[in-house]
Amino acid sequence: SSSSSSSSSVVTKIIHFQRHGQGTHNELYKQWTDRTGIPLDLSEMDPLKNPMVTDVILDAPLTQKGRDQCMKQKEYASKLEGVELVIVSPLVRALQTAHITFGDYLPNTTTTTTTTTTEQR
Repeated sequence: SSSSSSSSSVVTKIIHFQRHGQGTHNELYKQWTDRTGIPLDLSEMDPLKNPMVTDVILDAPLTQKGRDQCMKQKEYASKLEGVELVIVSPLVRALQTAHITFGDYLPNTTTTTTTTTTEQR
Protein backbone atom coordinates (compact mmCIF):
# COMPACT_ATOMS: atom_id res chain seq x y z
CA SER A 1 0.00 0.00 0.00
CA SER A 2 1.41 3.33 -0.92
CA SER A 3 0.52 6.49 0.88
CA SER A 4 0.25 9.65 -1.09
CA SER A 5 1.25 12.85 0.50
CA SER A 6 -0.15 16.03 -0.82
CA SER A 7 1.56 19.23 -0.20
CA SER A 8 -0.67 22.13 0.63
CA SER A 9 0.48 25.65 0.86
CA VAL A 10 -0.80 28.08 3.40
CA VAL A 11 -1.40 31.61 2.26
CA THR A 12 -1.23 34.25 4.93
CA LYS A 13 -2.77 37.66 4.47
CA ILE A 14 -2.04 40.54 6.80
CA ILE A 15 -4.90 42.92 7.44
CA HIS A 16 -4.22 46.47 8.61
CA PHE A 17 -7.01 48.64 9.98
CA GLN A 18 -6.83 52.40 9.95
CA ARG A 19 -9.30 54.80 11.48
CA HIS A 20 -10.04 57.94 9.51
CA GLY A 21 -8.21 61.12 10.43
CA GLN A 22 -9.87 63.83 12.47
CA GLY A 23 -13.05 65.03 10.79
CA THR A 24 -14.88 68.30 11.18
CA HIS A 25 -17.45 66.41 13.27
CA ASN A 26 -14.74 65.53 15.83
CA GLU A 27 -13.71 69.18 16.06
CA LEU A 28 -17.32 70.37 16.36
CA TYR A 29 -17.97 67.92 19.19
CA LYS A 30 -14.88 69.14 21.05
CA GLN A 31 -15.82 72.81 20.55
CA TRP A 32 -19.38 72.14 21.78
CA THR A 33 -18.27 70.35 24.94
CA ASP A 34 -15.53 72.92 25.64
CA ARG A 35 -18.03 75.78 25.26
CA THR A 36 -20.96 74.27 27.16
CA GLY A 37 -19.14 72.02 29.61
CA ILE A 38 -21.57 69.19 28.83
CA PRO A 39 -21.38 66.45 26.21
CA LEU A 40 -23.83 66.43 23.34
CA ASP A 41 -26.86 64.18 23.61
CA LEU A 42 -26.18 62.16 20.49
CA SER A 43 -29.66 60.62 20.60
CA GLU A 44 -31.19 64.11 20.14
CA MET A 45 -32.42 64.60 16.57
CA ASP A 46 -32.99 68.39 16.76
CA PRO A 47 -30.00 70.05 15.01
CA LEU A 48 -30.30 73.08 17.32
CA LYS A 49 -29.64 70.81 20.30
CA ASN A 50 -27.34 68.39 18.49
CA PRO A 51 -25.46 69.84 15.50
CA MET A 52 -23.99 66.39 14.82
CA VAL A 53 -27.19 65.37 12.98
CA THR A 54 -26.84 67.91 10.17
CA ASP A 55 -26.00 66.56 6.69
CA VAL A 56 -22.70 68.44 6.60
CA ILE A 57 -21.55 66.75 9.79
CA LEU A 58 -22.88 63.25 9.04
CA ASP A 59 -20.53 63.09 6.05
CA ALA A 60 -17.85 65.36 7.47
CA PRO A 61 -14.56 65.91 5.63
CA LEU A 62 -11.15 65.83 7.29
CA THR A 63 -9.81 68.84 9.16
CA GLN A 64 -6.24 70.01 8.52
CA LYS A 65 -5.24 68.04 11.62
CA GLY A 66 -6.89 64.97 10.07
CA ARG A 67 -4.97 65.48 6.82
CA ASP A 68 -1.74 65.82 8.83
CA GLN A 69 -2.55 62.58 10.68
CA CYS A 70 -2.98 60.82 7.32
CA MET A 71 0.34 62.16 6.05
CA LYS A 72 2.04 60.64 9.11
CA GLN A 73 0.30 57.32 8.38
CA LYS A 74 1.46 57.59 4.77
CA GLU A 75 5.05 57.16 5.99
CA TYR A 76 4.03 53.88 7.66
CA ALA A 77 2.02 52.75 4.64
CA SER A 78 5.02 53.29 2.37
CA LYS A 79 6.81 50.51 4.26
CA LEU A 80 4.02 47.97 3.72
CA GLU A 81 4.82 45.40 1.07
CA GLY A 82 2.37 43.86 -1.35
CA VAL A 83 -0.71 45.94 -0.58
CA GLU A 84 -3.40 44.24 -2.65
CA LEU A 85 -6.62 45.86 -1.55
CA VAL A 86 -7.83 48.89 0.37
CA ILE A 87 -11.42 48.70 1.60
CA VAL A 88 -12.95 52.02 2.51
CA SER A 89 -16.23 53.30 3.88
CA PRO A 90 -18.03 55.57 1.39
CA LEU A 91 -17.90 58.49 3.84
CA VAL A 92 -15.88 61.49 2.65
CA ARG A 93 -13.46 61.44 5.60
CA ALA A 94 -12.73 57.74 5.06
CA LEU A 95 -12.18 58.20 1.32
CA GLN A 96 -9.88 61.17 1.99
CA THR A 97 -7.96 59.14 4.56
CA ALA A 98 -7.43 56.23 2.16
CA HIS A 99 -6.45 58.51 -0.71
CA ILE A 100 -3.91 60.46 1.34
CA THR A 101 -2.48 57.40 3.09
CA PHE A 102 -2.42 54.81 0.30
CA GLY A 103 -2.93 56.73 -2.97
CA ASP A 104 0.75 56.80 -3.96
CA TYR A 105 1.37 53.14 -3.12
CA LEU A 106 -1.34 51.40 -5.07
CA PRO A 107 -0.54 50.63 -8.70
CA ASN A 108 -4.13 50.86 -9.93
CA THR A 109 -6.24 53.07 -7.71
CA THR A 110 -9.92 52.48 -8.32
CA THR A 111 -12.67 54.00 -6.23
CA THR A 112 -15.74 51.89 -5.70
CA THR A 113 -18.50 53.12 -3.46
CA THR A 114 -20.83 50.71 -1.75
CA THR A 115 -23.59 51.25 0.70
CA THR A 116 -23.51 49.83 4.18
CA THR A 117 -26.14 49.14 6.78
CA THR A 118 -23.81 50.10 9.60
CA GLU A 119 -24.38 53.67 10.70
CA GLN A 120 -21.14 55.54 11.38
CA ARG A 121 -20.69 58.78 13.26
